[in-house]
Amino acid sequence: MYFRELHTFARTSLKGYYRPALGAALLPPLVWAVMRLFPAVIAGVLITSGRMSPKALFFGENGLWVLFGLLWSLVSFTVLLPVTCGAWSWFSCRLGLESRRRRFFTSVKAYGRGLYFFGTAALLKWLALLPAAAAVTFAAMAFQASAGQDEGGLWLFAGVQGLAAAFWAVIGYVRFAVSLTALPVLYLENPRAPVLASVRTARKMLAGHYGTLARIILHRLPAMLPVVTVPFVLPYLCTEVTLFLQLRLREYRANVIG
Repeated sequence: MYFRELHTFARTSLKGYYRPALGAALLPPLVWAVMRLFPAVIAGVLITSGRMSPKALFFGENGLWVLFGLLWSLVSFTVLLPVTCGAWSWFSCRLGLESRRRRFFTSVKAYGRGLYFFGTAALLKWLALLPAAAAVTFAAMAFQASAGQDEGGLWLFAGVQGLAAAFWAVIGYVRFAVSLTALPVLYLENPRAPVLASVRTARKMLAGHYGTLARIILHRLPAMLPVVTVPFVLPYLCTEVTLFLQLRLREYRANVIG
């Protein structure tokens, strides 16, 4: 499907369904914002009352606060998961790519499966940052060493190589992180699929198509910059991204089978 046809099909699919589409598009970011805002409010209360200093907040010097942050992140993840899957399922159903909306978390076991699937993907995403972090750390150490030794030129060269390695590591991380946007589509298709197999499929189905996905997002992004226009644009963006990923999955499956 061509780029212009994709926009036309998405716009046609939302005719008469704008309000529910707006709800499906806004619910995940709103829930995410509320879950993120709660720790900020608690921190503000603690700092205002003098029970915790700003330094302890930002530098992790308060062990209890760090523990609370970790536990709250897990709570936020468990709350946001069904909301996100429900939104993806709604858009897929509206586009006619699902015969009906699916109920994925009908039992504790199914819910635990979803937590395991997306939790493992989130862990892999964090691990993918390690090469870039290691390269940046090495470059910083090399530049620091170059200023205090006679053989500073060698260390300076090593620091430049570290920066180059960090650049390519960041590029690789961005590609990997973007490919994970296809995981909800894969999970909705087959909740029992292994996590690593789904990650490999997501990377393969988007290989060579990152530019198209970026074009879809950038086409709508300028219209959302005034913020007040977000409710008018976001449903169409979500519909177009869902349609693109669903079509890419079907094309990939057809090529693999063929």
